[in-house]
Amino acid sequence: MRFAKRATSLAGFMFAIPFTLSAQDSPVQRGSIQLGGTAAFTRARDIGNDNGWVTLELQPRLGYFVVKGLAVSANLRYRVIWNDDQATVRDQRFTDWGIGPGLTYFFATKSPRVFPFISGRTLFVRSFHTADLYSSPGDETPSVPDNETRTRTRNWQGSAGIMYMAVKHVGLTGEVFYQRSKVTVGVDTPNESANEAELYGVQWGIAAFVF
Repeated sequence: MRFAKRATSLAGFMFAIPFTLSAQDSPVQRGSIQLGGTAAFTRARDIGNDNGWVTLELQPRLGYFVVKGLAVSANLRYRVIWNDDQATVRDQRFTDWGIGPGLTYFFATKSPRVFPFISGRTLFVRSFHTADLYSSPGDETPSVPDNETRTRTRNWQGSAGIMYMAVKHVGLTGEVFYQRSKVTVGVDTPNESANEAELYGVQWGIAAFVF
């Protein structure tokens, strides 16, 4: 209980720290660098189908302010999924990697802490699924070793939100977004097929600035 009270007091103290930013000392000034992104390491399990998998996912983002308020960014993604062995499908592995450009514009307000923004981002992802296929559960030698399926995904996302500078170099963001995706499965094969999907909602994040 004491730990919780101290942590709450510390968080309140940090948000109450006064700071001023001059025109030459702003997180969105020309030449500033924005660092952000997410990382996750998870274990999931489909209980009904008795299947589990482990996921490692990294999604860093690096931005550079070419003029005051306007940042050009590089969006990166790397993900690996290891599936548990099944009766006739073993040594499964999914690998994703992607990169895409983005633009974000931050609007100035009377408050040095608050920056509304609009953003457009893209991410082009290549995915590879490899597995050994067996004719029957008792087989020890795969009938199709290292079977590979390639997938190509193109994501386009637009968003609008607000960034609040909690401290001088760290901001908290909240935004509404809409994402459109085109997924092509079986790339470079006769069975190649494509589909489109959409995703929208609200997301929160954190960003660090070097200026």
